[in-house]
Amino acid sequence: MSGSRFDRTADRYLEQARRRDWSAVVELCRPGAGDRALDVGAGPGLLSAALAPRVARAVALDPSPAMLERAPAGVETAEGTGEAIPFEARIIAACDAYNAMTTTRPYREAMDPAAAAVELQRCSGSQFDPTVVEALLAVAGPAAPARLHLAA
Repeated sequence: MSGSRFDRTADRYLEQARRRDWSAVVELCRPGAGDRALDVGAGPGLLSAALAPRVARAVALDPSPAMLERAPAGVETAEGTGEAIPFEARIIAACDAYNAMTTTRPYREAMDPAAAAVELQRCSGSQFDPTVVEALLAVAGPAAPARLHLAA
């Protein structure tokens, strides 16, 4: 194992990620051959590696060079944070997640808008841009006008 605290943490994270079966996550993503995947907070990029054979391009984005240097061969890496993601894409990510949670799917019933709002707030600052979450919930959250909660 490497000497620094960051290297030791990255090594432990990599060990845990290698033991994980990524197939369920890949299927949840429903990747298509022409899709592009951005794995934010990717760590060593093992999800990106699992997606790469099924998409046009898979990129592992992580702020830690120690994590990214452990990415498997062939994984495209980018050092940075969520601020590197265009603001428009951050809006789409939060809106798509809210829509996915509040719409009935073949495999589950729609989530109540209040529960979806709690989930967005829980992931605000890690998976979703806090500014986007705040604005989205102001116009589409459980306190929003009822006209926004029409069935799709």
